[in-house]
Amino acid sequence: MSEVQIGFATVADAEAIAVLNRELLAFYEISPPGPIPAVAEQIRRHGIGPPPGVEILLAKRWSELIGILIFQEMFSLAANYRILFIQDLYVVERARGQGVGRKLMLRLAEIAEERQIPHIDWTADKWNRGSQRFYRALGSMLRGEKLVYRLTADKLMQLLKDEI
Repeated sequence: MSEVQIGFATVADAEAIAVLNRELLAFYEISPPGPIPAVAEQIRRHGIGPPPGVEILLAKRWSELIGILIFQEMFSLAANYRILFIQDLYVVERARGQGVGRKLMLRLAEIAEERQIPHIDWTADKWNRGSQRFYRALGSMLRGEKLVYRLTADKLMQLLKDEI
């Protein structure tokens, strides 16, 4: 597995990330948000760069993108310290079970240590048993007391409309 390299994404990686995003969306049975060039441009403009954007770690074997870990650094007012929050961790199907996800998580753990951040949080879908096994194997604990909520675009607009 030593041929897998982990490093930060740059704007030059936007197109490869947009292509990998297609596979990720198919995994979740979600339609792509647009053609690859348009998605790549959005990634260049909004997904890569200084905060408040996200940070992206890529796993490449030779020059092929085989995994991605998207995270943000946040401040927890309740805990009074910074945390890292994983938005997505995805490894292409043909590279699963080869330690790629673990390498991405190890690099993120190094980043947390370098930044003196005491913990990393993320969510997982209830139906995704493979990811749950992977996370348990890392030694993570499930915090069942949290619920995840989302306001979609139509609900956001309705909320704003109701306030007028």
